[in-house]
Amino acid sequence: MEKTSIALSQIFEPIRADLEKVDLEFARHVQSQVELIPKIGQYIQGSGGKRIRPAVLLMAARLAGYQGDRSILYAAVVEFIHTATLVHDDIIDDSDLRRGRLAVHSRWGNDVTVLLGDYLYIKSMALALTHDSLDLVRVLCDVTLQMIEGELYQLTKNGDADITEEEHFDIIRRKTAYLFGGCAQIGGMLGKISTEREQALREYGFNLGVAFQVVDDLLDFTGDAQAVGKPIGSDLREGKVTLPLIHLLRQSTDGRAADIVR
Repeated sequence: MEKTSIALSQIFEPIRADLEKVDLEFARHVQSQVELIPKIGQYIQGSGGKRIRPAVLLMAARLAGYQGDRSILYAAVVEFIHTATLVHDDIIDDSDLRRGRLAVHSRWGNDVTVLLGDYLYIKSMALALTHDSLDLVRVLCDVTLQMIEGELYQLTKNGDADITEEEHFDIIRRKTAYLFGGCAQIGGMLGKISTEREQALREYGFNLGVAFQVVDDLLDFTGDAQAVGKPIGSDLREGKVTLPLIHLLRQSTDGRAADIVR
């Protein structure tokens, strides 16, 4: 994991200054007269995170030749969406930790956390509408709906030892890959490249998201708890049958592997 962090640092170096601006933009827009909102926002930011999704958008925008400041704004928007998803997911999964610290719901309770997630979702769309770019907002709405559908679909498959590899990849596509693809696509749209190149960027981001989630699933079994930021085996304890377990179940000849998820 340490080597991975070093590699990401090297990859992100050309956009390091822009990522710092994204953090500032996030902090600026999470301000509110309701004191609890910026307080929790600062807590979430302080817990770290690799900012991979904003980075994908920023690098795609740069690749597409875009040089303005709107990439910073939209990178902050996708971070709002991603953060909203995380705080809601932690409640659903009853996860006590997020990135090695108490999850928001563990510290402030479920009621506050649900409303905070709602606030972040709506705030993201409000920010996206700052500019007259309905096409970009449509992309953001589409990927957000896909993510919510993916979460609901995953809940119907929790503890299902008969889940197929394709069903699991459908969950991955909805929960993770569509947002990665949307980030890359928005970067291309800001650069006003051809539709063909825009779709190529979207496909690249989408496939990157699939790979990212497959690695994340594997780390839940093989990673280091401190580096991953949550106890190893969390997915299994929450009843999530991910790709490593699907392959274990497929290769089991005595049926005993299915007892793991029961």
